[in-house]
Amino acid sequence: MIRIQRLVLGLAFAAGLLLAAAPGPAKPRNVILLIGDGMGAGLVTAAGVRSGAPTHMERMSVTGLLRTATAETLPIDSAAGGTALATGVSVPNGRVSTSADGAILPTVLEKAREAGKATGLVTSGSLTQAPAACFAAHVANRSAEKEIAAQLLDSRLDLLLGGGRRHFPEPNGWHLPGGIEQVGTLARGPTLGFFERPEVGQPAEPGSYLTTSSLVRGALGFLAPAKKGFFLVVVHDQIDHAGHKQLPEEGLRHVLELDAAVGICRRFALESKDTLVVVSADHDTGNLTLERGVPDRREVTVSYPTSRHTGNPVPVYAEGPGSIGFTGTYDQTALPRRILRAAGVER
Repeated sequence: MIRIQRLVLGLAFAAGLLLAAAPGPAKPRNVILLIGDGMGAGLVTAAGVRSGAPTHMERMSVTGLLRTATAETLPIDSAAGGTALATGVSVPNGRVSTSADGAILPTVLEKAREAGKATGLVTSGSLTQAPAACFAAHVANRSAEKEIAAQLLDSRLDLLLGGGRRHFPEPNGWHLPGGIEQVGTLARGPTLGFFERPEVGQPAEPGSYLTTSSLVRGALGFLAPAKKGFFLVVVHDQIDHAGHKQLPEEGLRHVLELDAAVGICRRFALESKDTLVVVSADHDTGNLTLERGVPDRREVTVSYPTSRHTGNPVPVYAEGPGSIGFTGTYDQTALPRRILRAAGVER
């Protein structure tokens, strides 16, 4: 059975490479970047075993590895990792899209906006926390959440969805939907939706909060009418929290929640035929280990040997126009440059 599965996966991988290189738009009109905060490769593998089939991430056309480190230290935190993914620049831990000397570092969302694309930032956590904040704010210390919130309101992004309401001043000039079904489309103007959820490990009734998939559906519906396309960043925070608390089952659950959102983005890309989807992580948390199991029975025993960030490389998955350029092993700072080149925003 295992041999058959490996053969099928091998054929699927080869077919994926052919699809990645198949004729189609030379450049994607839309870009979706999904980030699993603290998501190492072990988590993705274990999630596939537990679900009984490869994850959407593992089924994407192109895979690679990102080396994670700052110029001074290893491992990195979510601010340095988020800044690397958002700006292509290595900075000290704690800084949010600012260099060591305080210079503002333009982000991929800001560059996409200047190129005329609609822009959106979605997170399952707080909008004011890294790595999400790194895509639209610039501060010397990640703990300056009220300053981050004020900058997000001035960011000129089209859509913000996530938590952290208590850090924000009165959001004048923003449409504030009461629920995800009220987000609407670009025609509503700048839209800010606050959607909170419980901490990892706390009991919660099913349906008492919005999943990342629900947020992504709302964001895609909002951004899809953009005449020049859009750039959407999606962050799932709770994977990192599960690692810090050494709750491996929670870690797997949250990877599968992110993976469901990846599946929605893949379907959107398949239908639109002009959307590049990229999935990666800011760093690894906990070094989740697969100790033993029976994959045919969807059984796997996992553990976190540490509650800290590690310097392990993190996976990158890509699919859609330009995705063939994301294969290989390279520095994390190269990923945003590859995305912008693929989209024709930068050379």
